[in-house]
Amino acid sequence: MAPNPLGLSREDPHPPSPVEKTVFDLLCTYLPPDSSLTAIEAAKQLHDAFPSTPPKPRDDDELYRPETLKQFLFELWEMMFRIVPQLHWRGEPMQRFISLLQAMESLPKIPVKDEDQETGYKEWSLHGYFICGLDERWRQISAPEELGDKCDLKLRNFNGLLANFTNCGIYTPWDYEALLSMMSLETHQRIGHKVLLNSTIPTATVWFILSAPAIYTACQERTCADKKRTRGRLWKADQLQGFSIPRWKFWRRRLEEVKSHADGTEEFRTLCQEAMDAMDRCEEA
Repeated sequence: MAPNPLGLSREDPHPPSPVEKTVFDLLCTYLPPDSSLTAIEAAKQLHDAFPSTPPKPRDDDELYRPETLKQFLFELWEMMFRIVPQLHWRGEPMQRFISLLQAMESLPKIPVKDEDQETGYKEWSLHGYFICGLDERWRQISAPEELGDKCDLKLRNFNGLLANFTNCGIYTPWDYEALLSMMSLETHQRIGHKVLLNSTIPTATVWFILSAPAIYTACQERTCADKKRTRGRLWKADQLQGFSIPRWKFWRRRLEEVKSHADGTEEFRTLCQEAMDAMDRCEEA
């Protein structure tokens, strides 16, 4: 195994497959801020590992290869998205991860035969299996049960990943995920659950801190206006749904209100203030 200065975990008790080992070792080497490996060099290593030879028959006449094309893609993105929630949402390793994905987009595309798709092919980089892996990992992150829960930071980091995707144009359906996070600002007026206060609302602040201009633009353009079920109780059904300037102003007021909540941690208050500052800069621009 490669040196692991970031202390990354495969999060799997079973021995790694050849693909998992290749991807994990590469990320351990590439992601540290002082790594000499560039994004394009790391992307090429993944590209070179892609199985390009046809499967070979076994003695029982079944086709066999340790890594088929589809299996390679599945295991590649499964490992990628096991690692990324371990990267702090505003740290340099997260930015290096984003740079790696951008570098992968520039690589030659490899068609992958997939009978489940009408076209019969998928591009191996940031399409198809990438989206499936992202969605699968997103659904696996549990809600935190106590302050300092690992799931709390993982949820925040994963939302930070999506916010970074928003800024880079990597993932287009970001607005719906952002809207779901904003619903934490629309819960009941008196938030009495300390974990709820210090986990879900900070997840919303991550979006504002990293991607306030994109969210403000979405509000100006009334994005997701048809998403009528994405609202908390404080945002009424007869008010403008989806993103809107009135809702933007409501979120800003709610951040001001909850910032001084007695159950809020110092980190919570800091994140609320940073989010408000980011929102104010959008309105001043």
